[in-house]
Amino acid sequence: MKNLLHCKICAGELNPPMQVKEEMFGMGDIFEYAQCKQCGCLQCLNIPNNFAKYYPDNYYSLGPVTGKLSWRERVRRDVTCKFVLRRPAFMDDWFKQWVEERNVLEVYHRIGVRPGHSLLDVGCGGGRHVQDLRVAGVKGALGVDPFIEADVYDDGQLLVKKGSLEDIAGKFDFIAFHHSFEHIEGQQATFDAAVSLLKPGGKILIRIPTVTSDAYEIYREKWLQLDAPRHIYLHSHQSIALIAQKAGMQQFDLWCDSAAGQFIFSEQYRQGIALFDERSYMKNPKESIFRPEQIEEYQKRAQALNKILRGDQICIVFEKPN
Repeated sequence: MKNLLHCKICAGELNPPMQVKEEMFGMGDIFEYAQCKQCGCLQCLNIPNNFAKYYPDNYYSLGPVTGKLSWRERVRRDVTCKFVLRRPAFMDDWFKQWVEERNVLEVYHRIGVRPGHSLLDVGCGGGRHVQDLRVAGVKGALGVDPFIEADVYDDGQLLVKKGSLEDIAGKFDFIAFHHSFEHIEGQQATFDAAVSLLKPGGKILIRIPTVTSDAYEIYREKWLQLDAPRHIYLHSHQSIALIAQKAGMQQFDLWCDSAAGQFIFSEQYRQGIALFDERSYMKNPKESIFRPEQIEEYQKRAQALNKILRGDQICIVFEKPN
């Protein structure tokens, strides 16, 4: 185990640690997390050496993208992917009625990704998002992930490279971390490496859980997004911006895209129900401990908190000066 004595983001003093169990798979292993008094970043103090143990084969992002779709599913996917980045501005309101705002391609549309751009998805697992981007016309989309078994190919072309940012050549218009940045130990070094692969005027998108949220303050060690030990760093709005500032990047946009799960699964953890437990709402919604009206209330709370930037997930975008 590697132990931290001070904040790895700003070198500030840490608050007394709290003990957090591995809850996703119900392993029960205990880890210590402490929050920085200065920048607010919450970080794992005893990072495990055997990280592979906590990414079993059924970990959600590592699956392949080779599963066959029905013709209806393929048509729906292709139409959605091809239209979402190309649609004219006057159709935005209509389009959002049937495509969820948290849809990855909708996020990309908001930050300016269009057909013809190049984009690197860091920590993308099997590459589902990269595949969707290519269908949408972003032929320069590529993924990189150190935890996949081997390089992933789609129609004979490299889709995801097994490796890290140091293994990537070329320059990109956009670089994205979709809930992967919090899993990385070397935060500043990783961000700096991403900046070096970015074209002037390019953007870095980071989607992460955040302690600047009501959910963290309510649930603390039982907060779903703590996800010990996989989430090494849980940033505040301030601490993630500090990393970008050190790299000379400018903040372009920030919004919350959290959902009802921040309450549903945190409440489960309080009851000793792991995420993949047969009693979990994720596995058996009808057999879970929640009533339909509770789920509806959690959804409304999540939407309200997103509007005031108190949701437990953020999308934050940084731009490289020309």
